[in-house]
Amino acid sequence: MAPGDKKVKKPLHEYPAKTFGGTLHHYVGHDSLRRNGFHCIADNVAITAAGNVVQFVNYQTGVEESFSGPEGGGIGSVCVHPTRKYFVVCEKAPKNPRVVVYEYPSKKQAYVLNGGATLGFTACTFNQSGTYLATVAMEPDYTLTIWNWKEQKTVLRNKAFGSDVYTISFSPFNEGMLVSSGLGHIKFWTMAETFTGLKLQGSVGKFGRLEISDVTGYTTFPDNKVVSGSESGSLLLWEGNLVKCELVRELRDGETATYGADFNRCHENGNVEVVDLIEKGRIVMSGGSDGYVRYWTFAQIDVAETNGVDVHSIIKCQKEYFVGEGVRIKSMSLGVNGDHWVILDAAGSVRRIPYWSYDTIVGEVAPLAKPAPALLSFHSGAIRTSRSSPTDNTVVTGGDDGTLRLMDFIEKKEYYRLQLDAPVIRIEFYPPQVDPSGTLFIAGFQDGSIRTLRKGRTQFFVINAWRPHSASLISFALDKAAKQLYTVAKDGTAFYFTVDGGNLKPIGYCRLPGSAHRPPQCLEWDGAGTGCFFGYVNGNILHVKPPVVDSIDHEIGYEFEAVFSGVGYRQKQKPPEKSKKVLPNGEIEESSSDDEDLDEVDNGPWAVQCIRRLPDDTFLVALKKEELAYQYHLTTQYDGQEGPPPIPATGIDPPGRVEEPIQNLCFRDTVPLECQVSYSGENISIICENSVVLTRPWKGIANVMHAAQIHDGIDGLVTAASFTFDDRALVTSGLDGLLVSQTIGSVAAAELVKANITTYPEFADERHIAAEPIVNSIQKQKEEDDRHRAEEAALGKKQQLLRKIHLIHKEYLAILDKNANAVGGMRLTDEEIQLDPQLLEDLSSEKVQRVETARLDYTWTSAKKETLLKKLRAAYVDNLVFDRFLVRAFESSTAVSSFRTPHFTEGQQEGMKLLNAQLALAEDRSDNGSPLGGDNPIGGGRSGSPTTGADGSSTGSPNRNGSFRGSPGGGSRVHSPATAGHGQDFEGTLAKTNASQQHNQTLNKSAAKSQLEKAEERKLERSVRKQGYDELHSRKPRGTDDDARSATEVGQLEAHMGDYVLKTSPKYIIPNRDRPTAERKSRQLLLLEHSINRLRTEFNFRLIGLRDLKRRLCDDINADRARVREIAARLKLDGADIPVVALAPEEEPEKRFDIDREGLDIFEKEQEKERRKAEAAARAKKGFGSDLATMEEDKDDEGGAGGAAGKDGEESSKRQSTRESLRKPSHAPGPISTKEKLEMDMRYKMENLRLTEIEEEEQSMERELLQFEKARLERRIASTISSFDEKLNDFYQERMKLEADLSMADMRVILLFREYQLLQLFKKKDIDLQVKLEDREKEKRVIGDKSKVCVEKVNNLTQRSQALQKRLSDVLQQGDHFIAEKLPADAKDYLTKIFYRKVKRRKEADNDEDDDDDVTSDDDDDEQQEDDGDDGIEEEVCPPSCEPELWDELLALRARKLECDYETQDIQKIILQIRKEASDLKNQDTQVQNAINGCEKDIASFQVEKLKQLNLLETIVVLKLSHIQCLTAQRKLPFSLNRDDIVVFTQSGLDRLRGRIHELADLKSQDRKENHRLAQEKQKLFRKKSKRQAEHGDWEARVQEVQLLKFGQRIDLEKLENIAIDRETEELKEALRVEELKWERELSKYDEKLDGLRQDSQQRVIENTALLKDLGALRGQQHDLEHALIESTQTVVAKMTGGSRVATSADRANLKDLVVAQQHELDALKAEIAMLRRKGGHVYTPVVQQGQAYK
Repeated sequence: MAPGDKKVKKPLHEYPAKTFGGTLHHYVGHDSLRRNGFHCIADNVAITAAGNVVQFVNYQTGVEESFSGPEGGGIGSVCVHPTRKYFVVCEKAPKNPRVVVYEYPSKKQAYVLNGGATLGFTACTFNQSGTYLATVAMEPDYTLTIWNWKEQKTVLRNKAFGSDVYTISFSPFNEGMLVSSGLGHIKFWTMAETFTGLKLQGSVGKFGRLEISDVTGYTTFPDNKVVSGSESGSLLLWEGNLVKCELVRELRDGETATYGADFNRCHENGNVEVVDLIEKGRIVMSGGSDGYVRYWTFAQIDVAETNGVDVHSIIKCQKEYFVGEGVRIKSMSLGVNGDHWVILDAAGSVRRIPYWSYDTIVGEVAPLAKPAPALLSFHSGAIRTSRSSPTDNTVVTGGDDGTLRLMDFIEKKEYYRLQLDAPVIRIEFYPPQVDPSGTLFIAGFQDGSIRTLRKGRTQFFVINAWRPHSASLISFALDKAAKQLYTVAKDGTAFYFTVDGGNLKPIGYCRLPGSAHRPPQCLEWDGAGTGCFFGYVNGNILHVKPPVVDSIDHEIGYEFEAVFSGVGYRQKQKPPEKSKKVLPNGEIEESSSDDEDLDEVDNGPWAVQCIRRLPDDTFLVALKKEELAYQYHLTTQYDGQEGPPPIPATGIDPPGRVEEPIQNLCFRDTVPLECQVSYSGENISIICENSVVLTRPWKGIANVMHAAQIHDGIDGLVTAASFTFDDRALVTSGLDGLLVSQTIGSVAAAELVKANITTYPEFADERHIAAEPIVNSIQKQKEEDDRHRAEEAALGKKQQLLRKIHLIHKEYLAILDKNANAVGGMRLTDEEIQLDPQLLEDLSSEKVQRVETARLDYTWTSAKKETLLKKLRAAYVDNLVFDRFLVRAFESSTAVSSFRTPHFTEGQQEGMKLLNAQLALAEDRSDNGSPLGGDNPIGGGRSGSPTTGADGSSTGSPNRNGSFRGSPGGGSRVHSPATAGHGQDFEGTLAKTNASQQHNQTLNKSAAKSQLEKAEERKLERSVRKQGYDELHSRKPRGTDDDARSATEVGQLEAHMGDYVLKTSPKYIIPNRDRPTAERKSRQLLLLEHSINRLRTEFNFRLIGLRDLKRRLCDDINADRARVREIAARLKLDGADIPVVALAPEEEPEKRFDIDREGLDIFEKEQEKERRKAEAAARAKKGFGSDLATMEEDKDDEGGAGGAAGKDGEESSKRQSTRESLRKPSHAPGPISTKEKLEMDMRYKMENLRLTEIEEEEQSMERELLQFEKARLERRIASTISSFDEKLNDFYQERMKLEADLSMADMRVILLFREYQLLQLFKKKDIDLQVKLEDREKEKRVIGDKSKVCVEKVNNLTQRSQALQKRLSDVLQQGDHFIAEKLPADAKDYLTKIFYRKVKRRKEADNDEDDDDDVTSDDDDDEQQEDDGDDGIEEEVCPPSCEPELWDELLALRARKLECDYETQDIQKIILQIRKEASDLKNQDTQVQNAINGCEKDIASFQVEKLKQLNLLETIVVLKLSHIQCLTAQRKLPFSLNRDDIVVFTQSGLDRLRGRIHELADLKSQDRKENHRLAQEKQKLFRKKSKRQAEHGDWEARVQEVQLLKFGQRIDLEKLENIAIDRETEELKEALRVEELKWERELSKYDEKLDGLRQDSQQRVIENTALLKDLGALRGQQHDLEHALIESTQTVVAKMTGGSRVATSADRANLKDLVVAQQHELDALKAEIAMLRRKGGHVYTPVVQQGQAYK
């Protein structure tokens, strides 16, 4: 091995080469759970896949063709090309799974696509045209790939999702859109063109308020909306990536609602697997797990909306097809002829239903829809177990669908089946020596039950059925003699049965040790039947003995104590021992193991997967680890322990502690799962992971062969593998639903013997037990039986006690009768005869408790009703500001109702807050004088009329003087400012200037104060004169200002004069503030709704006030009427029938929830009446007495209405009379007493007495007063009623008008909402155009900013160039002066040439390593060559007459000149570059401006298009005949107003236009007069101007003359003043002086600090010097100590050796100890020295004097 090579571990087991020993014979079954896995490819032929097989099924005849997939893999997905000339197979493989395109019908491989997945694919599809193929990979990458499959290239790729994807499809209307769905998601994809190319962009769907669901089926609409299914059974409508609404089904006649109040889910009981758009996009078809195919119209789904409260939208199912009972639709495919659908049923069948056309679906006649029969039948889902028959070539299979099926794998058919209630876990036939007929077998089920069955000629017979476990069954084992049976469940219990033929006798169960959290995984009986082996996850194997049958008392229970022993075995074979080699010196050397340089090895323990007894009574133990399936005896057992004792602390494993494996029966890189021995014992099959099946012959067990791999090798699993009775074939079953048979060795398929079940023996005499569910386990059933027996015994005791109590009651009643018949003092009182007073108290308290308990029984009902009432109130009452109520008149029939006004929703309230904030902001801007910018909150309406004021006149914006332009009284032109008052302005300016001057004088405190004051005074005088001059110039009229002002006025007038151009006219231009947008329209809608709500609220408040007034009036009227009744009684008039007025119930609806006792009584009567009606109807249904029942019902109704008839009325009358008799004394006639008789006689006499005249007169006066009061009260009552009724009538008229206005407002709301919906469609394009315009404007601003930067750079560089020119002129002047004054005259010409000579410029190096110092530009070289050629100087040499210092100074001046030249040249180059850049920016700005103009043009066109669409909406306008005026020649109203040449225009607007015409004519006349007046004024001003100009010329001449006389020329006095005294210089000097004083003080402070630091530094230096001296002394001591140490060491060594050179071992040890001690001392000294070397370090050891060091 090379030094760098890595060691490879030697394999523990040696295996032969991999060989296949089987030939595929047949397979039976399909994968019924495969989504989108059934596609029609030809007439009655469909393609599907299962396991590792691609299947072509003729679903009409059942004939199948197939071919296998990749070795060790499976088939992930299949799909068919739209032309049906190709089909695609997506593989699953451990490495490089492929996408293979085959031709059809030849099935030749056409194209292969590689690199799409790591392990395999889950979905694939073609686009509508068939040019692209989309695939989705399975875990771990989940990649969505778009292929150009003919070119075998990848077009696009992206991560699909983080979990399984079930479906992928292209949109049939937009091939750039895809949709994928799967586990808990749906995702929408677009192939978008970006600046980097074509990209695949996805957006995950958000379920919002709905529960996240798996999505399998969906379909795409033309507008990219998507309808998908869900797990709940509802259809979901997606818009974008959001759920627009949940589609639910309208109830059919007689159907009960199970989901909502008046609707159900589209499909009940499960997922919607299929959604498709058929019939040219007019019908949406859906199929679900409920077995229904339902049809919906596209139109109702496309416009489905929610009601704003929930997400439901109810749609109507047009037709439905019930496929069959128990059918669960998994996939649907349209037949090639288009006349039928083929359905893959998840319950295990293939069915066919007819295709319905559009007319059939939407027609009124329901088509014939019979349940579709099963064309093919197979297991639903996985085949969990299978077992071949011991006598013929049949197989019994059991699956997750709970069915047992008898299959013939040679004929590929199913004989019969038995449906059970739980999935089948294991099937085991009785041994042939026990049951020679081979028909008896045992089946275990997931629910913990176990059954013994027989195969019959036509069906399975259930002989025995038990449920030993409540938990799920893991497995069971039958002993070799078929006499004992053990079952084990997931709760860790094992149940023991004795077996007698087909009968199982339950004995008992035990709880296995160590199985509380890890139950056993497998079990197997030993060969002698003395116990059963149980294998655990932790690797333990326990041997559990069966219980003694007689030791378990079943009357007590079935549980027994487990007697067990742990098996000691080695799970992994030991590696070979290390080789040993004897060295020449006699020592033994062991060779290094290969494992020493490798990583740590996994030594287990590993879970026991299977224990299987072999023919020689040894056992195969399969462990959950590669290549670990060993043969053992399993005889090393430890009683009472779960495993062998641990290895001793010495680490040496004692011999015999564990059993060593005999041999390995597995294969390379395979993990064993299960093992099965053939009936003859000649072959063994071993099932491994990844669907690998190994076969070994028992007699040549070292030979191993692989069975053909047909099952899925990636996701699948082989659940069972059994040999046939004659060992000629191997039958396997798997989770993929396939039952596969293959011949063994060289056996041909023709050699297999066909089965004949007609030869099965008849078992007619056997009792057939129905396959019903077993509810309870054996132990639980026993406990239930015991409980029932205990209850019966308790009931018997209770009956006996009741009989005894009855006798006591009878005896007590006899005593009471005897006491009642007793006479005199022999009778006992009630208190004396009481047996137990405490008993009465207990009974009373018990009664109270029972009443409370009864009340509690109704608590739930009461709470339910109350909750229901709250919900109803919340839905219909609480959301209202005002409910509807009436206010009725007293006498007339007039009634006024309120407006039902709802609350604003939260969204509307938030919208109003935002809108109010925007309006407030607009008002603030208006108050500040700034125009309202941005988006107009209430703009953008449909009308094109101008903004109108309250009077209907056109309004405008305010002008400077506060008036409104465009209004009749606002003025239409701007007057020039008046010429008066300029002196006052001048004085004001002068005053401000003086104040400013005084402020400046107070700040100036410098030494030059007096000079500055004088300068300021003169400056002030000049500024005053200049201001006066500027003021005169400002009053000079300018034609341009007048023109601009006039243009501004004209523009404002045009903007606000009003535009009456029709919107349909091509000349109409939409202003920016009126552009219709969805946001503006929503704000308009919100404002309108708010206004409607406000109007309703105001009216309702006023109506409530009127109702309150009526309530007060009712009290007053009732009081007056009570007084009238009293007066009438005193006058003995008829007034008792005067009614009492009160508010009607409809006037106070808020009191409808107030409940009193009277209302409860009425409700009770109504309930009783309803109950009696129901009883009568029930009796009437029986036929006899129906008429009588109806008559009694009518009679009861009449009695209830009249109050005196009927039994109910009589009873209620009796109860009422009884209550009245209790409350009041009885007035029934009876005997009259003497006192009453005397009173009646006295009353009669008093009435017959004659009155005197005075008494009669008093009585007459009293009568007149009472009559007057009565008449006054009646008039007041009548007046009150009349006035209220009149006021109510006014309210009625007002309400009619308001209702008409609100109706128009509601129609306006509808119109605005339609406009809003229409604008929502244009919203995206509107936003895109606006964003595009904003981007271009932003780009223009950026270009403008860059242009400004360029201009600033050019200006700065120009200023810098000017400064350089000035500097250059100064250098040239200095050079000329220097040459003329200081250089010798004989060399001036030469030196002048030297000075003006242009020298070649060199580039400066950036660093010292640059070698480019001599590199110059070509231009510089050319210039230098020209210069060198023109001046004739070959070499610059200092003339002899010139001094070297002067020569150097001249060269320095020339260098300065050249520096200025070079910088000027560089600046000019930079300026040229910047100007070029500016030119480019200008071109870009032009392009961007063109783009902006184009965008604005597009926006304008789009606005016109929007307006056209808005104008198509119908608008309702209420007109009266007075509103209509015809402008035709006949001036007659046309017959119909529905014409295109009719325009509706207001009369007020027409009158306003006429008035405006006359107004403009008057303004025109006034302008002419004003123009004439201004012309005359202009002539006067011209004459005045000439005079003033002459005066100004005279003054100019005088000033010129004075300056010439004084200065000799015309000078600027201000410049002269600045030269004499510079104010800025003086101020700077003063500031400099103040700063110098400040910094002098600061310097003095720092000097003081510096002195202190110097002193401190000196002190530290002194201290460090002392420390250095100490350090030197210590180093000397160290040297002396080291020298003494060396001498002492030599002396000691010499003494120890004694002159001899050979030292003993003791001497060596002493010397080593001495050296170590001295080394420690040296280390301590070095550490001390190191501490002393540090400056400022701390010395932890005391100072040692020099004299003490040697001691």
